[in-house]
Amino acid sequence: SPLQAQALEVPALARAELSTVAAWRTHELRVVGGAAWPDEEERRRLLDDLRPSKDEDARLQALVRLRSLAVGDFRRRLWDDEELKAALLLCAKDTPQTELLASQEEPQTMRVLALGVILNLLAVQDNRRSLLKDREARDLLLKALRKTQGEDVNARAALIFVGVLVAAVRAESAKEVEDMIKAFSAMVKDEDALEENREALFGALWSAVSSSSADALRLWKNPLLSEAVLQAAGEEEESAEVKASALGALWAFVGEEDKIRLRVWQEEASRAALIAGAQEEQRVDSRRNAMNALASLASTPELREEMWWEGAKRPTDAEEGEGGEGEGEGEGEGEGEG
Repeated sequence: SPLQAQALEVPALARAELSTVAAWRTHELRVVGGAAWPDEEERRRLLDDLRPSKDEDARLQALVRLRSLAVGDFRRRLWDDEELKAALLLCAKDTPQTELLASQEEPQTMRVLALGVILNLLAVQDNRRSLLKDREARDLLLKALRKTQGEDVNARAALIFVGVLVAAVRAESAKEVEDMIKAFSAMVKDEDALEENREALFGALWSAVSSSSADALRLWKNPLLSEAVLQAAGEEEESAEVKASALGALWAFVGEEDKIRLRVWQEEASRAALIAGAQEEQRVDSRRNAMNALASLASTPELREEMWWEGAKRPTDAEEGEGGEGEGEGEGEGEGEG
């Protein structure tokens, strides 16, 4: 990724990469449970090198070694190692030194690399669920998302958050993940945030709501989610990519149950966003997502007539009666003349 390329330009990190490659080529691994893992001596050495008292080069080398292990099924085993996880989170935390680097817009090599290892480990769904229950890890992630933490840290934290958001949305208790949902809402509404991050967040919400295990109606009732989706989907000045992703999330919300379809259609902002999206000429993806959402809504019988007359003048009963009489008279005259 561009961020990784930028990080590798930092001499300290580059040295760590090179020395680790050489070290692991000569290191014999044994297989445990189908995954490569050094013996206990190497694990202790890794933990020792991650200690704050060690110099930066040693800690960076240890993080690179740890990243090389964070693959396949072994990710779960690494995340379950509480001692190792604590050392990793410590490397990813902000410190007075990292705050100084952030204020000077200097790379925060240690934190970026540690967050990258966490990102690798969270490729496993069980690990993402575990993070939601880990207050220390959650607080660390939410703080890394703040603008004051620096762009390099924000970018890596946003990638982690996208994956964790799916697990948060599927959580049984909304109260348990309220802080995560608040962070989502703040990030997607932030005009200064990177567009690709906002697009990815709506994409993650789209995927999460599409899951059969998600309670779409409960989620829609949360104004932090529904208002964020409708704002991005209906805002004329919104970027095309973000709008398309938000319309995709809106489509996911109306995909299954009549109850939520009725609720979504009742909101003027929903109707306006979908109708405008369906008329989009420049972006096929926006139009497709809006049309698919409208098709889902139309599958609810109670909505079909309302949808047909949306934006048009509905005839009164009297007008409908007059129309019927006129048609009958016209037909009779035509037959007589023939």
